[in-house]
Amino acid sequence: ASVYKTKNVLPDWIAKTSQWKATTVTSEQQDVAHIFVIPVADRTLEQTSQLVHFLMSVWKTAEQMGLKKCTQMLNVFKFVHFDPGEAIITEGDEGFTFFIVISGLTQVHKDGIGVVAKLGAGKSFGELAIVKGDVRTASIIAETRVECLSLHKSDYDHFLKDIQATEKR
Repeated sequence: ASVYKTKNVLPDWIAKTSQWKATTVTSEQQDVAHIFVIPVADRTLEQTSQLVHFLMSVWKTAEQMGLKKCTQMLNVFKFVHFDPGEAIITEGDEGFTFFIVISGLTQVHKDGIGVVAKLGAGKSFGELAIVKGDVRTASIIAETRVECLSLHKSDYDHFLKDIQATEKR
């Protein structure tokens, strides 16, 4: 699957106009961020398609879900962002939310140990507490500005529980 880039979709003469530049984000990696902030009901079919293809290109689980299920799931995702140093989840808290990193870098921090990993675009976290009905096993802290999609436990159970269980085997 190819990564969505404006230059692959629009002719240069449109992409270089000041009107178009004013509506898009400059970084290639965050090229779809401006679509995620548009309310689901207001997104065009083309925008939804761009999001689905983007999600399938950065997150392998979305590819396994297939086009239809992935498109339905996009309707329930919430787009959230965090500033550097901000805690996304905190070790020991109850967990009701699952996250997929769209852009940026996070640190996985374990109490008494420190940073044990870093997660970037396409990586997910938060599923352990949701699946086991337990507390967070680590803190996730934004190292840079981080943009994520978040999914509540009930939606996670509906869309992902079976697929994620299969992946872990």
